[in-house]
Amino acid sequence: MLVYNLHIFDSKGRCLFSLNKDEKDDKKRLLYGFLYSMKSFAHRITPVIIKDNTYFTYTTNCYQLIFMEMPTAIKFVLIVAPDAQRNNEFYKQILKDMYRYVYSEYVVKNPIIDVNTNTIDSLLFRDKLVDFFNKV
Repeated sequence: MLVYNLHIFDSKGRCLFSLNKDEKDDKKRLLYGFLYSMKSFAHRITPVIIKDNTYFTYTTNCYQLIFMEMPTAIKFVLIVAPDAQRNNEFYKQILKDMYRYVYSEYVVKNPIIDVNTNTIDSLLFRDKLVDFFNKV
């Protein structure tokens, strides 16, 4: 799986983390605006019995965007190369595992990292993410 980028947003729309350090803030705000609009759109068109809009994917011929919002209101946006061999359940499980084994262990349980600040600036977290995606 070729990962282009991973973004982590908080409940207020602030980008806490970006795997690509060089990405500009205006691109992050544009991405969050797009996600907000897509989530709202999905909520409006989804049948009443399926009001789960915490996960969706968006695919083009150049990339695939996978969005998942956790119960803690943390939002993960994974941007990968399009792969016809992988389905939605695969990506959903990848993000759940990443949350459980990497984010929870190296951000939530880390007493040095304050998730109420504007960024997650941990080299250990970044390295563990890269290791996680290399194993997938």
